[in-house]
Amino acid sequence: MRIVYINLHTNTFVLKTLSYLINGQRVIDKHRFIIDKLLENNVEVVNFITLNGSSLPGKFIRNRIKSLFLRKIEAAYVIKKNNLPLKKIKFMYDINELKKDDILIFYGHFPETQFDIPVDVRGIKIADHIHFYGDLETANKMRQQNIKYYICEIDLKKYCGLYNQNYSWFNGTYIPRKFSYQPRFKNLKSFSERKNKAVAMGTLTTCDIPEFLEYYGTNIYQPKRQMIFDNKELLSKEVDSYISNYQETSRKKIDKKDNKIKIIYKKAFNYLTNGKQKNYFSFDMVEKYNEYKMFICPEDALGAYGIGVIEGMACGCAMIGWNYGAYEDLGMTAGKHYIAYDGTVEDLIKKIRYYQLPENQEELEKIAKTGCEFVRKHFSQDVVAREYYESIKNILDKNYK
Repeated sequence: MRIVYINLHTNTFVLKTLSYLINGQRVIDKHRFIIDKLLENNVEVVNFITLNGSSLPGKFIRNRIKSLFLRKIEAAYVIKKNNLPLKKIKFMYDINELKKDDILIFYGHFPETQFDIPVDVRGIKIADHIHFYGDLETANKMRQQNIKYYICEIDLKKYCGLYNQNYSWFNGTYIPRKFSYQPRFKNLKSFSERKNKAVAMGTLTTCDIPEFLEYYGTNIYQPKRQMIFDNKELLSKEVDSYISNYQETSRKKIDKKDNKIKIIYKKAFNYLTNGKQKNYFSFDMVEKYNEYKMFICPEDALGAYGIGVIEGMACGCAMIGWNYGAYEDLGMTAGKHYIAYDGTVEDLIKKIRYYQLPENQEELEKIAKTGCEFVRKHFSQDVVAREYYESIKNILDKNYK
């Protein structure tokens, strides 16, 4: 079995791409460990490179430098700079090399680079819906590719209204894939020494896709993070917030009256300052989780929990999460593994104040300890990568018994 990733070198959930390398932008490679574990276990990983397989800045540049030779150079450079073994990752460019038992992985978050292959190629197609937007354009591309399976942290059909609106045609199979914590996230400080407050973590991003705006009535991708961000003073006795905007530097707006030089300058400025998140990366997140007894890393509008949920729990911090069912799907129980609240700022204050009381410290510590043990047992990189591989292999077995 071969696992074929479409333009792996342009995928910021796995690698620091050429664009990120150029502007010095940090990447949170949430799925890098999966590739590492597959290679460690001698699974054949393939990077299928297409003419659209580039992360060069700007559509203008990408669309005018369409050379497979240059794409190959970019792919090799990115793989090498990310310290992945070039000898172990096969590069593929010819669709005729694909086999019927190949597993093709499409990341829907990057539609510009993921669908540049014919719809009738051989192989079993799987969509990875991490950081799902639900836009109709990507949904139509998925439909054209005749995707039969999708991977995600949550069952989108169960929790995401926009998914049900734009993916009503999908009658395939959902494959669970959990987030995992990096080994550096550890329980380093005794519970009694920690601050008796909650720390709020997470990045605020926006989504300006028309369907998203129409369905949710906002362009904020994580509205509950915005809720905490906007109520920082109201929550000051209960929460220390480290939630910050992804775009910390104001972007320069391009005006119709701008001359060519000014337009180039503004585009370059916006590109070089995009998503640097200097404030968010200015502190050690592991140390910060270990400073507090409780934490909250609010979910996104479409129902997916953040990777910070797993990271914070791995540090022995009691997680406060929206009580909507997704954590129970992961095997957690409210009041045992995490503290549940109804998603409102009023209930958040109420729950934190309850656990701040001296008579409830033993109960709070027990939740933090039980949650930490659960996450460290079920969400390690070894466990999540193994489950990922087994899920894919099961698909292959079902199709080719």
